[in-house]
Amino acid sequence: MAGLTVGHALDPGTRIDPVADASQLAANLGQIKKCWSKGELLVGCGKLSKRPTTGHYLSPALFTEAANWQAVALEEIVGPIACGIRVRDCDQGL
Repeated sequence: MAGLTVGHALDPGTRIDPVADASQLAANLGQIKKCWSKGELLVGCGKLSKRPTTGHYLSPALFTEAANWQAVALEEIVGPIACGIRVRDCDQGL
């Protein structure tokens, strides 16, 4: 995740664009806090990032060891937030 550069959408080096607006940023931060408080394991930052241009920059958050019944896996999240669910084999994953 360290290689995922957060920045301005027009910057060719950017891999994670800014969040659309302040309300979406607040929703993303709330989702991260909600998942973390329920014991979902957070790898990566999921915190505000300062950049030279104006924008709502959020570093990517990855929740690992999630279960398919947890909020991070069930709820649609519009932002740089993802989860990983461990499966026994390909069949279970499908």
